[in-house]
Amino acid sequence: MGLFVAFRVLFNARFYYPVFMVMFLDFGITVEEFALLNAIWAAAIVLLEVPSGALADLIGRRRLVVTGAGLMVAEMLLLVLVPVPSPWVLPALAANRIVSGAAEAFISGADEALAFESLAACGRTGEWPRVLERLLRYGGIVTIVGMVTGSLVYDPGTLDSLASGVGLAGGFTRADTFRLPIWLTLISALGAFAAAIAMREPPRAAAAEDHATASLTASFRQTAVTGRWILTQPIVLLVIVAGMLIDLPIRQVLVVSSEIYAEIGVPTPAFGLVSAASALLGLAVAGPLRRLALGASARANGLVLAAVTLIGLVGIAGFVPLSCFPPCCGWWCFSRANT
Repeated sequence: MGLFVAFRVLFNARFYYPVFMVMFLDFGITVEEFALLNAIWAAAIVLLEVPSGALADLIGRRRLVVTGAGLMVAEMLLLVLVPVPSPWVLPALAANRIVSGAAEAFISGADEALAFESLAACGRTGEWPRVLERLLRYGGIVTIVGMVTGSLVYDPGTLDSLASGVGLAGGFTRADTFRLPIWLTLISALGAFAAAIAMREPPRAAAAEDHATASLTASFRQTAVTGRWILTQPIVLLVIVAGMLIDLPIRQVLVVSSEIYAEIGVPTPAFGLVSAASALLGLAVAGPLRRLALGASARANGLVLAAVTLIGLVGIAGFVPLSCFPPCCGWWCFSRANT
């Protein structure tokens, strides 16, 4: 299970996430083009989800995970190599979004299925909840480090201060630093690729692959049968729709989070600290979430998720600038003068 945890943590270690939107704008694109690029990314995921599931049945989950990790390396290389400014920027960013969407679609579920089947082959399926808890804890730690590091290396002023502290010449500009989080994510992608290469199909899955007679067309037919079955099962359909309605606004906020931070007055080096605080909260709730998953009903879990999401969205909708908070009380205390 160590390889699965390492792969997932490294695949999700995106050092540029705290500065995602402002970093893309630094390539010279407009806000409208940024929105278009994210629509392309979402469309790539949607269009490739079903084919990726069919491919997993046909070629095996390990090969699909390795392909997804390789695509992550490719998407980072596109951001690293495209010259700025140049007419190639927008096409390169569009290709990055397509490749990134393909990587997400290929990885989606395949790595978890590979890990679970490996446990099942050893008769250890009861350990799966603890594996997910371990993943959440390690992932939270790496996310904290990644968010803080990514925002610090993105800011030229911070690097100038660090250089002066060790007796080196500074003089960094945004053009020098805005791709540093991408380089760090490229290193993480190479680590994820190495972990994927080291994975092995469990004996039963490997045997099934060797004797498979189903074609790609048959896999699509089975997917269509499954889709029709979902439409006849209200509880399954409700869970899928509810999950989508909860996940969608969260993803929308995460995509533009760096611009939200900038608008309310958070200094750029602190972007990662805000994101790290969220990851730290994830570490704290890892245990309670496992207990909820094992002990509470699907309805109760759904209500908890919906309530927490709604509270978070209401807080973001308030859009209170930091100037409303007195220095002596920190960012989270309202000034009595403004109430």
